[in-house]
Amino acid sequence: MKVYAEQGKDDESINEYVLNINKKAMKLHRKGCSCVGNMSNRHRSFITASKESIPKEFSPCKICKP
Repeated sequence: MKVYAEQGKDDESINEYVLNINKKAMKLHRKGCSCVGNMSNRHRSFITASKESIPKEFSPCKICKP
């Protein structure tokens, strides 16, 4: 899984997220989400980007609501 970083945007629109890259989950989480602690290390991918630049395959977590 590639880690995407977007440059040239306002600092306010760039955030840190954790992607669950498990093919059954494909979720987007905020870095501090409680679900991240339950996630297998091999399914975690850290990303610093604007929400708009994250691939559309990832749906937002229903707990942290990124």
